[in-house]
Amino acid sequence: MITGTTLVTSVLYAVMSAQLGTSVTTYPAKHPEAFVAGMHVAFAVAGILLVIAFIMTYYRVWMRRREKRA
Repeated sequence: MITGTTLVTSVLYAVMSAQLGTSVTTYPAKHPEAFVAGMHVAFAVAGILLVIAFIMTYYRVWMRRREKRA
């Protein structure tokens, strides 16, 4: 969870920095549209990570049930 949170936060600030053309380290109060754009991308990345985690969990459960049957 910590790695995912760190990755998504880094994506947020990277997108805001790219949108504004300068390094961003705090909330850009004068440019809320950059924050919104960053959040769109950050939520998309978080969603992808959640899907990957779900697939990995489902696979582990499926393999464990398969081993019990054999």
